[in-house]
Amino acid sequence: MRSADRVYILVSFIKNSGLRILEEGFKDLRNRNIPVRIITTTYMGATEAEAIERLSGYPNVEIKVSYDTNSTRLHAKAYYFERASGFSTAYVGSSNMSNPAMTGGLEWNLKATQTDLPNILRAFEGEFGTYWNDPRFQTYHQQRDAKKLKDALIAGRTEPTPGQSIILFDVTPRAYQQRILDTLEAERSVRGSYRNLLVAATGTGKTVISAFDYKVFCDAKGGTRPKLLFLAHREEILNQSLQTYRHVLKDAGFGELMGGSAGEAQNMDHLFCTVQTAQSRRIWEKLGRNYYDFIVVDEAHHSAANTYTEILGGFEPKILLGMTATPERMDGDSILPLFNNRIAAELRLPEALEEKLLCPFQYFCVADPISLADNSFWEQGKTRPRHSKRPTSKTIPQRVNA
Repeated sequence: MRSADRVYILVSFIKNSGLRILEEGFKDLRNRNIPVRIITTTYMGATEAEAIERLSGYPNVEIKVSYDTNSTRLHAKAYYFERASGFSTAYVGSSNMSNPAMTGGLEWNLKATQTDLPNILRAFEGEFGTYWNDPRFQTYHQQRDAKKLKDALIAGRTEPTPGQSIILFDVTPRAYQQRILDTLEAERSVRGSYRNLLVAATGTGKTVISAFDYKVFCDAKGGTRPKLLFLAHREEILNQSLQTYRHVLKDAGFGELMGGSAGEAQNMDHLFCTVQTAQSRRIWEKLGRNYYDFIVVDEAHHSAANTYTEILGGFEPKILLGMTATPERMDGDSILPLFNNRIAAELRLPEALEEKLLCPFQYFCVADPISLADNSFWEQGKTRPRHSKRPTSKTIPQRVNA
């Protein structure tokens, strides 16, 4: 630190015990007016707010913090000391800024020098710059952000319980999500198409896109909250989607669940409902065809089923948005007629992998030597095959768990 002309630090968390070890170095950097950039997170609440406040007191130190305790998983640890002499060094490894990590803990760190491993240092500079310009990492100002930091650290240390109030964070769409939002807006304003299908790979944030799409719709209505129906086939999806909408809208009380263990909703204006419940209770007959302004159908590849078509046929929303990663159905039925016979916006898996939005994957298949080509073995609704002869190595056992 005493010989550096610029310092970059990237750690998951910062503690007072680690800061005390480096304090003389930080004072020297301050006295020489050497710029220091630090990136850290509130993940698991491990960072200590006092340490962040002490570091932010140095006029030459800039700190960026991720306040998202749920999705940001920054586990990188690295310290880079840039020197105009050409002898820059970096320590890349497993040590966060804490006393155990920097003294007696079992940690693995690699020292890379500009003379021996220049490619490692160039890679560090590039990655650090990417993180520094990522909107998920926000510049920390003590007077403005002290309470926000403490609230996020508390949230990171505790698991929310049912009914517990949630801490709302600023959420902004990523660049590719904004492109999709712009495409949906163009479909409506230019093409006059208000029944749109969004196809995007799993993990790219379709629910987040739909929440921002609804927010844009709200803003166009003067900030009011038009009636919303969000349909999904599983209660777990509804729970996650409701939390996403609350964060995007910054309203912890927005929306109600209906279906499964959630029971009956008290207010139907902003409803997150299972398809099975909506169909069994025939809510369109009770509420009227024009009750909902905005309807979102998650996992829209199911929408060719009778349960979906009956619901969607019973309502006439101003905007219908379907979302799926797999619009092609194995039974050959098409869902496109429900969405003006076209896909409005698309981000397929190969594109998501190419843009590094998703990590590459491997999949494995298990070989099954039994041929099911002879379907005379099976009777619908039964697990016992028609043939009653004793099983051999080439026949299926009499009792089958189909």
